[in-house]
Amino acid sequence: MSRRVDGYPYRLNFTMAELGIKNSNGFVLKDLYKKDAPLKEINDSEPIIVRIKPSGGEILLATAKPSSTPASVEGI
Repeated sequence: MSRRVDGYPYRLNFTMAELGIKNSNGFVLKDLYKKDAPLKEINDSEPIIVRIKPSGGEILLATAKPSSTPASVEGI
């Protein structure tokens, strides 16, 4: 929650790794409030920067990118 009283957006920086969410293949980020915003591909240590208005919020959906190599199956 922003406690700013000057009306300017609050800049927030974080990484997926700082949130305890890791994936060696990276993530695809989608801004759920901005339907026309392009998808962004990031890795788990790349900074995510958002600006939050004092009376607002941001909701991002992070989808883990699948492995590029298929998982091995035993017995086949």
